[in-house]
Amino acid sequence: MYFGKDKKLDFLYYADHIGKESITTLDIEGVLFENAYKDFRGIINFRKGTPESDGRERENVLLLSKEAKTKSSPILLCAEENVNGNHAASIGKIDEKKLFYLQTRGYSKEEGKREVVLSKIVPLIFENEEYLEENTESIYLNFKKKIYENIVKSLQEI
Repeated sequence: MYFGKDKKLDFLYYADHIGKESITTLDIEGVLFENAYKDFRGIINFRKGTPESDGRERENVLLLSKEAKTKSSPILLCAEENVNGNHAASIGKIDEKKLFYLQTRGYSKEEGKREVVLSKIVPLIFENEEYLEENTESIYLNFKKKIYENIVKSLQEI
């Protein structure tokens, strides 16, 4: 998971399959604010001699301003016949249908945008329930201070 605000982010992930029945999963979620730029390259290499291996890469990016830019290049390299390789990338803005639905439930447009963004982010942050229980207060304070304020500011500009 990444957040970008007024900066350039450059990611290169390389998974090199060198044995039989090996597994790679790259599951990336991102949110870009203001003038952020992100370049993602995810490479999964299935070398000869890696039969029945599985490699998956997926990236989803949510753009929260007209100025935010993203480039995604998921790449599969394959020198083995019997492998399963998948890649995907999706780039989008806040879903207007979701936003409209929330507005019919009493949320303002800005509150609805905030809820859509939070619905994308929160499940990733709080995936580990044990960690969450032990650190709820500090997580909440840091989340509110560092992320929430940026979300609200960026949503006001959309």
